[in-house]
Amino acid sequence: ESLGHLFSLERGALRGALVHSAILDWEDAPSIRGGYSFETVGGETERAALAGPIEDTLFFAGEAVYNGPVPGTVEAAFSSGITVAELIAG
Repeated sequence: ESLGHLFSLERGALRGALVHSAILDWEDAPSIRGGYSFETVGGETERAALAGPIEDTLFFAGEAVYNGPVPGTVEAAFSSGITVAELIAG
């Protein structure tokens, strides 16, 4: 219903367009084991590279480029988006 509201679509139209869906139990999934988001060893180098704009045209935002005290959260993604918007706005 939320997605339908966002895109002004009826539930039936969304169901008709749905190709695949899945529900995962994060604690029981063997490849996840309850983890949500974490930085890998050496990840700070990749994060810094991804956080910089490409030719002042392509900018990335989200948890993957966030550098602060609350990684792996909606707040991290939001904060990163604000940072990129400020870069674009000049």
